[in-house]
Amino acid sequence: MALYVGGTAVTGTQTLDATTLTGNLPAINGASLTDLSAGKLIQITNTADDSGMEYNQSSTMTATSTSGTITPTSSSNKIFVQVGFQMNVATGISNTSAGARFEIWRDINGGGYSVIWNMGYNYNKFRCATSTGGNANEKALGNINYVAFLDNPQATTAVTYKVYWNARQDFSNCTCYTNNATQNDVTLMEVDTS
Repeated sequence: MALYVGGTAVTGTQTLDATTLTGNLPAINGASLTDLSAGKLIQITNTADDSGMEYNQSSTMTATSTSGTITPTSSSNKIFVQVGFQMNVATGISNTSAGARFEIWRDINGGGYSVIWNMGYNYNKFRCATSTGGNANEKALGNINYVAFLDNPQATTAVTYKVYWNARQDFSNCTCYTNNATQNDVTLMEVDTS
């Protein structure tokens, strides 16, 4: 069907009055749009993880199975990172408390992981602890913690964000864990901020 403006068929490269357009309009390719303000959302990925994990006390941060990957279309674009991660904790000793903490690490194109977000070394900030006076092997259920930040990987190759964690207590035998009923997830959004 032809496109008509004011009863006249449009041909060639005429200037159109948008207030009088009728008929079927062609599809618009978003990649061709210009003169838009900054903050265009380019792509979104979401990766859920309900595998269940357990890790014993250590001073070393250890990788979990909770991760997400995105491949930016431009090295000038930024990545909005949102992570939902539940930490539970158990202690094997009566009358002690225990805590766990986590960090977000990043790998660019297989070059190796390094930390890009951490909560510091205060285990009370995202703390889930067995109560003082509790029984040995008591398990404390933690909340799902949400972390969001804007990252600038300056890359057009695969960028992976992964949760690392560890557990501690005043003495020993502390375990941090998630169960397979918990769905941790990583949502990544590529944003054109130019």
